Amino acid sequence: MIKKKKVDLLEGKVSDIFLKYLFPSVSATVMVAFNFFVDTLCIGQKFGEIGLAALNLSWPIITLLYSIGLMLGAGGGAMFSAYIAKNDKKRARSVYTSGIITMIVLAAIATILGLVFLDQIVEVLGGTGDTKQGVTDYVKYVMIFSVSYMGECFFSMFMRNDNAPKLAMMATLMSCTLNIILDVVFIYIFNWGMMGASLATSLAVTSALIFGVATTFRKKSNMKICFTYVRIKEVFCIMKVGFSTFLTEVDSGIVTFVYNTVLLRISGVSSITAIAIYGIVVNINTIVLAAMSGISNAMQPIVSANSGAGKLFRVKRFTHLAVKWALGMSVVFVVVIEWKAELLVRIFLSPDAEFLKQAAFAIRVVGASYVLAAANIIIVVYFQAIQASKQANSFSFMRTLIFPVTYVIVGAFYWGINGVWMASIFMEGTAIVVLVIAYRYYQRKRMDKNLSQLHFYDIEEEVESLDAIIEQLDADNLDGYREVMEYCLQRNTANEGIPMIIGLEDLRVTSDKAYIGSKEDEELSFTLAMGVLLFTDLFDQTEGAVEHGKPAIVPAMSALAEKFFRCELRGREKVKTISYRSTIPYRSKTKGAGNEQ
Repeated sequence: MIKKKKVDLLEGKVSDIFLKYLFPSVSATVMVAFNFFVDTLCIGQKFGEIGLAALNLSWPIITLLYSIGLMLGAGGGAMFSAYIAKNDKKRARSVYTSGIITMIVLAAIATILGLVFLDQIVEVLGGTGDTKQGVTDYVKYVMIFSVSYMGECFFSMFMRNDNAPKLAMMATLMSCTLNIILDVVFIYIFNWGMMGASLATSLAVTSALIFGVATTFRKKSNMKICFTYVRIKEVFCIMKVGFSTFLTEVDSGIVTFVYNTVLLRISGVSSITAIAIYGIVVNINTIVLAAMSGISNAMQPIVSANSGAGKLFRVKRFTHLAVKWALGMSVVFVVVIEWKAELLVRIFLSPDAEFLKQAAFAIRVVGASYVLAAANIIIVVYFQAIQASKQANSFSFMRTLIFPVTYVIVGAFYWGINGVWMASIFMEGTAIVVLVIAYRYYQRKRMDKNLSQLHFYDIEEEVESLDAIIEQLDADNLDGYREVMEYCLQRNTANEGIPMIIGLEDLRVTSDKAYIGSKEDEELSFTLAMGVLLFTDLFDQTEGAVEHGKPAIVPAMSALAEKFFRCELRGREKVKTISYRSTIPYRSKTKGAGNEQ
């Protein structure tokens, strides 16, 4: 039997690792969304606009339960993956244990409160008149199976972080298949109405939960119960890291509630039609954004592992690759939506001409925002994956709650129902501006930090070009450094040679005591640091190379110093500035005096 090679997240080829996670992850998230697509399709074809409206009014409760499961799964999964990368399995397993306990407690609370206050919850959701009974029947069984809705998302996230993305996909595929079968049986054969649709979905997600628990008994799984580090503090840490995901999901429920409320108020007698149209938009929106979330979910464990191991240049590569995939996939969705909007409407129900016209318009307007949404989702998850929870939470909160609520209210006030549909474009447009600026600022800040504490020996991969080295240093914007190196490389390298793997402990303390830059170079730039490096770390190598008849690097050092650097020598009595050429004999005579680093 051939043993399967384990995926190496820290050293393996970037594109191969990403693709290995991508397809299972996207399939899993799309199939989760497809569960509700099937519900909507069956209910719409069976009960028409009233059924679609009742289902959409129930959506915020489902979203809340999923949000809790995703918060614990994403937050715990990021910590779990980081500890595994550090080979701290006890700590990783304690994170998993803390997540399980927290999920069970929260699910029990949700079930009890949901059943006790069921009537009040239905009323708040907008379930009145013709839609009240349908909302009640659907929400009731969702609350009974609270632990299943939370657990499906929790285990799906943890399985991906446990290096088992295919198992996560299998669990979701099984759940989706069972949901389709049970929807047909309960709605069309048993005629159980909204109760049957709710029960079908609830039993389907329960099967995914059971499958997830079963995978923990695998020998190579790290999802084991361990109480060594289980503390209340750790639970709060899990919630903190995963809070951005919680906000993203729960905010969609809040936004759905706000949309429903606004549509009920401005639509008058046609409120059921408006809610039914929004139900179709939400379902299409859910599938498209689920695909984008699948890409971000594929990126998250890989980025978390590499970030935890200090492989920052790989973090950047994976993030950029995820953005490219998300943008490409979103363009495909937009083209299909703009081209076949009417067909998408007819999939859900048999509409009259007016309903078809309004629904197709809404789908096309909202669809135009998906390209922007794709990039936004990836950037937010990037901050979460590197455990920059403050940035992730604030950006997620803005994108998924503040902007949508603001724009839907403003849009409805100025442009009526058309303004409600246009809110998505305004929201995603504002978010992309904020997120791109924040991402670039964070990258620049991290680059500056790296320059202040560079360790060239950490470059472990074979490098083939100057660009590869710059990329690994996260220094792709350092034009000065690139110019210096290119200047040296243009010289006669056959006789000069420039070592690329060199040791430099701390750029901030290289020359204050012995060397300073020219007046034109007020700050310690990368160019100056290279000059200091050539004087201090490589002088002895050069001297030895000359003595043994090996190719010397003196000419290259000389060229670099003469073009960019001057040396200030501090003697006991006086200070004088001399050029590179006069430094060499000076240092030869006074080696170790006043010039030590």
